[in-house]
Amino acid sequence: MQHSCAIAIVRVDENIDAKEGGATLESSTFRSVKGRKIKSFLFGNGGPTALVIGGIHGDEEPGVELAEELINYLSANQSVDSQGRVVVMPVANPDGLAVGTRVNARGIDINRNFPTKDFGTGYLGKNCYSGKSAASEPETVAILEMVSQFRPRIITAFHSELGCVNFDGPALKVAEMISKANGLPVRKELGYKTPGSLGTYYGVEQHKPVITLELLPEDEQWRRHKTAILMMIDLLVSSAKTPVKLVYNWDWKMPGRA
Repeated sequence: MQHSCAIAIVRVDENIDAKEGGATLESSTFRSVKGRKIKSFLFGNGGPTALVIGGIHGDEEPGVELAEELINYLSANQSVDSQGRVVVMPVANPDGLAVGTRVNARGIDINRNFPTKDFGTGYLGKNCYSGKSAASEPETVAILEMVSQFRPRIITAFHSELGCVNFDGPALKVAEMISKANGLPVRKELGYKTPGSLGTYYGVEQHKPVITLELLPEDEQWRRHKTAILMMIDLLVSSAKTPVKLVYNWDWKMPGRA
């Protein structure tokens, strides 16, 4: 199966009108194992980019809810200008979300399927199965391709239900800022290994700032996290003139691609 990273403009809601000079809404053409669209929405016209991902695990609906609330907010407010961009992928695992499972339609945990150096090691039980080969799943490829295309300065993934601000790579200061705003503790380690995870691949191995925001399911997600998320976006925009000193590996290629 080939996966396109072409972008086509699409409206999230026909009743939403982006303000003049405000957000442009876009959707990617990636699809899941069962052919469901994996949509991404782009806000802003240029500058450093933040990538926000929800629904990597299909049974973690609070993360999807929060990502959709962020899309609605950015659609209605001119919060991102020409100095920064925000890309939101609200549901990275639509097949899992449709049936309420952590894994995708082939029983693979997307957050264990990234091409890390430790891929396939450690505990890989029923709900953490990595698959036989790294980046074998179209949902994983969608994320890899979006990172390759947009080169985000920070990646944030919404999960639940550990109730903490987990971070990988050079993201401690951002994690502490988020923690101060939403009241959740900062945790560098979760108490178990995560081979093949997004945080390991981009944060540990490539030294990109990665935030894994572990939500509490009983919360009103947007009410609790709005301030923290918007502060992170403001920080991104304010860093527009700051050069990126780290050498990032943007050259990920899908297996078999020349």
